[in-house]
Amino acid sequence: MYEHILLDRKVRTGIVTLNRPEVKNAFDETMRVEFRDALKELRHDEKIRVIIITGAGDAFSTGQDLKALYDVPQDRLKWLTDFGRLMILEIITGNDYDADPKEFWDEILGGNGVKFEIGEHWKPVIAQVNGYAMGGGFEIACACDFRFASEDAIFALPEIDMRIIPSWGGTQNPLFLAGLPAAKYITFTGERLPASKLKEMGLVHDVFAAEQLGEETMKFAKILSQKHPVTLKLMKTSLEQPRGEQLLRGLATEHECLWKLDSKQ
Repeated sequence: MYEHILLDRKVRTGIVTLNRPEVKNAFDETMRVEFRDALKELRHDEKIRVIIITGAGDAFSTGQDLKALYDVPQDRLKWLTDFGRLMILEIITGNDYDADPKEFWDEILGGNGVKFEIGEHWKPVIAQVNGYAMGGGFEIACACDFRFASEDAIFALPEIDMRIIPSWGGTQNPLFLAGLPAAKYITFTGERLPASKLKEMGLVHDVFAAEQLGEETMKFAKILSQKHPVTLKLMKTSLEQPRGEQLLRGLATEHECLWKLDSKQ
């Protein structure tokens, strides 16, 4: 099945576990592809109504595996970054975007890309954040519809200290979720923030003791799984559609800015 992803089904809930605990569930190329494929598999499973994303061991995810990217050619690195951003959009919309990632974002920048819409196979996605959610891990959590965290969870977007910008929606989703002041604080400082602080900001819905996190997340997933799926989708559309085109433009601008910055280094 999958090398770096664990896939489980409990009643009407699908659980995707990022499974590279030896590197805090950081993403290499294989895990990127597998993660996207696992989510697609669950979206198209008619028996599944809710999806949970979590991490193995003591971390949710620390984002991109920088060591694995060390010798990756610049063009390939850019393509992988675009792939990750497309993956984020799929989590939000429930669509399967069968397009070359670079061409996808270039077309949006040129005003000829896709329109924002919630897909036919969209299902609510819950981030069950255990431990570290750094960089891309934080960005994945922000793309989910709900975020529950353990008391020891730590969140950060540390890209500022690497002289780059967040590349998987980190300049966009925190902005929509918590507002401009909070988004600036998170992205400008790169500070490591506890789950309790993220709850104050409105980015985390609830915080639980580590040993209770899985059980509490499943309780909430059960509540959602009992709701009428078509009505949920229409509710999602009504809530998300007004910000949709702005989100697409923002993600495409993030793509453009990242590589403008890179070209000056």
